[in-house]
Amino acid sequence: MTSLQNSGARMLLGAALVLGSGPSGLAQSEKKTEVPTSKPAVQAADLEVVNEDAALEFAKRHHPELAKLLGPMKAASPRDYQKAIRELDRVSDRLIRMETRSPDRYAIEIELWKTESRLRLVAAKTAMLDDDERREQIEKLVNERNQLRVRLYEFERDEARQRIVQLDRQIESLKSQESQAVRKEVDRLVNSARSSAKRVKTRLKNKAGEGAAPLEKPKAADPKRAPGSPGASQ
Repeated sequence: MTSLQNSGARMLLGAALVLGSGPSGLAQSEKKTEVPTSKPAVQAADLEVVNEDAALEFAKRHHPELAKLLGPMKAASPRDYQKAIRELDRVSDRLIRMETRSPDRYAIEIELWKTESRLRLVAAKTAMLDDDERREQIEKLVNERNQLRVRLYEFERDEARQRIVQLDRQIESLKSQESQAVRKEVDRLVNSARSSAKRVKTRLKNKAGEGAAPLEKPKAADPKRAPGSPGASQ
């Protein structure tokens, strides 16, 4: 890759990373420029454990174009490369855990990430060439991203509804408890407290018994030394 191509790739990737940070990310960047970063914080960031192979594999699988840009970036701009790898590692780790915990949500979130990643890259390309074709691509990707966001919000709304149904059932169950059930609960709690107190008392008693010194057995009198005995000294 020529130096010009390499510079273009670096600019694309850097622009994509900035676009991906969003408003909150840009606000954090501005805050960091106002307040000097301490050395320990920088060292902690440098020592962050990142699975580089997993991050690259994730990019190759879900956004091959991004993965191709990462290749020459490793030697040309190590700082930007590490930043991209850290972001990919965080995303892949989160999505892998989500795939196990909630496959339906994962299916939406992975498509949403791919669409947003492509959108960021195409938007970054407009810095090099802004034409109608690029703008049409961006418009299409924005529409796709918005549709996926709607699906995600609908999924979250359905989950919230299910949670509300469960809560309503628990509320009704508590409200419908008869006085007899309440008295049983009171008896159970009181008996449990008594049992716990009894166990504690027994442990304390045993501990006190183990700590007491054993009593010495009195020694038997020597018959030879007894007064008036035949063996006593005259």
